[in-house]
Amino acid sequence: MKYARSIAVGSIMALGVHLNLLAASSILFVGNSFTHYNNGIDFHFNQMAAATQLTNELHASRRTMGGQDFKYHYTSAESRDSIVNSIADFVIVQSHSYETIGDIDEFFTYGRLLHKLITDTAHKEMVLFMTWAYKDNINMIDTVAAAYDSLARELQVPVVSVGRAFDTVRREWPQMELFTDNKHPGHGATYLITCMFFGYFINMSPEGITYHYTLDPNLALYLQRTAAKTLQRFPPDSMGHYKAATASVTQRTGDESVKIVNAPVRPILNHRNLTAQLRGEHYSLTGRSVDFLHAANIMVRPTKINVSQ
Repeated sequence: MKYARSIAVGSIMALGVHLNLLAASSILFVGNSFTHYNNGIDFHFNQMAAATQLTNELHASRRTMGGQDFKYHYTSAESRDSIVNSIADFVIVQSHSYETIGDIDEFFTYGRLLHKLITDTAHKEMVLFMTWAYKDNINMIDTVAAAYDSLARELQVPVVSVGRAFDTVRREWPQMELFTDNKHPGHGATYLITCMFFGYFINMSPEGITYHYTLDPNLALYLQRTAAKTLQRFPPDSMGHYKAATASVTQRTGDESVKIVNAPVRPILNHRNLTAQLRGEHYSLTGRSVDFLHAANIMVRPTKINVSQ
């Protein structure tokens, strides 16, 4: 099988890491105005993919309806059709933020039902999109985060802690305006959200990505770094079911094959084989369900695979 092109950009290039991806992954965002504001997270995700020469490997789309929640998307014929019949490998879902405070039972009930629809019926992976505290209630993040973390643990799915990234910005840089009103994201906020998801799916820091939307480059860099720090501090997969694949990395010197390290691996992109160039050396990775690269700066909980050289 022919490999896709090697890519190296921004912090990825700085780390000396090149990926050769065999198959594309498609991502469907399902939510409300938090997802579709400012042209939509999917639009900016695809712009980042283009800036990093990953257009053929990563693509995002969305199904949204303003003011809606898990229940709406579970019961809506249009949303169900989008989930079941889309080409997406991953479905990222967010509910109405206030639901975690005002109707937590419905949040859990329809979160479970959506999970069953996404995984059992559509045979896709579910990822939770943790929303944020409103402008006039910064401490709301504690309740929102607890609800999403709890649902992620129960369903054994990843949760991307967008709300915690917002909280970091609000506390570190209180003069920065994240909102257009009491709850909807401004340009910087939408950019931060996109950095969180793009960093999660490439499994590396988004620092150095040249797509800045309408933002000053220094502000974009700060938000890229905030996303990276949040993904490191709150690894999305720590709540989820992803396990290390059984894999080997080999580079023969004569007839010898020497074990060098134990390294983490996170199954994200759906391909069975890949090659990676790490630290200037080429490795071939093969094995059962090897779905993503390993790298020294991986931002998820450590797991072990067998690595030999």
